[in-house]
Amino acid sequence: MYAMALESTDGGWIFENATNLPPIGSAVDVFVYDERKSTLLPTGNSLFSAWNLIKATWNVIEVPTAFDVIDIVLVNTVSAGSSAIYGIQITRSPTPFKAHSTFDTCHLRSKEKLDKLWLVIANHFKLDDTVKKFFVMLAPNCKKDEFRPPVGHLSDYLFSPAT
Repeated sequence: MYAMALESTDGGWIFENATNLPPIGSAVDVFVYDERKSTLLPTGNSLFSAWNLIKATWNVIEVPTAFDVIDIVLVNTVSAGSSAIYGIQITRSPTPFKAHSTFDTCHLRSKEKLDKLWLVIANHFKLDDTVKKFFVMLAPNCKKDEFRPPVGHLSDYLFSPAT
């Protein structure tokens, strides 16, 4: 997945940089989130490229079907202070932010479920409070500038457009 970082400012949104999530050639381990037991279960699956030129540790976490707000999670556990959790929402809507909640605008119940998942992830990978959390929206059918978040969306996020 290719994503673009957008930084929130008083005047709008700044395109800061672009990156691949996970970086091309990264080794990736796959887990399943067991919401009932509040744990991550390894699937025994790993994705590894012989062209692994980037020495970072990436993990894919599959969430239960119809989990609130997000569809899948990517976790970068490269090092303390550089680790990041990417909650990814996949939408086919051409106007994604008009019909789909984000971390800032979702219901309290959804925020509680996400906070619980972030805690399970942080505990599992021994991540400290410096771990960065991002919302990534994959919206391949967006049109014009519909990828921009609505007024009131407060946090920085990554957006992966059709390209």
